[in-house]
Amino acid sequence: MLNVRSMVLPVLIVGLCAGAQSGTAQPAPAPGSCRNALMALAAEWNEIAFMAPGKPGQAIVTGREGYVTTGGDFNFMVGQIRLAHVACDRGDEASALQNIAAVQDILVHANRRKS
Repeated sequence: MLNVRSMVLPVLIVGLCAGAQSGTAQPAPAPGSCRNALMALAAEWNEIAFMAPGKPGQAIVTGREGYVTTGGDFNFMVGQIRLAHVACDRGDEASALQNIAAVQDILVHANRRKS
């Protein structure tokens, strides 16, 4: 049986990167743009490789390199990444960057090796 929950995040991250490259030729994103920030966040997220919670109430979610977060924070981060992607696509840089910053703040605290 296919585990759809474990596939949500890789599909989300691939969608973020594909969104930046799909369609007709687009100008390169401006430095500091939400598209660049999303691509950097996608690279960091893929490097951490959190294991998606196996059940809704899972308390601990682990990733590589000592990253540990809660199931609630994991789900919150996934939601913020999705919101950032939508905001960036509609040209709302400020909202997208705010969503990205919320994820980055949690990731800083999730890295047990740097805490």
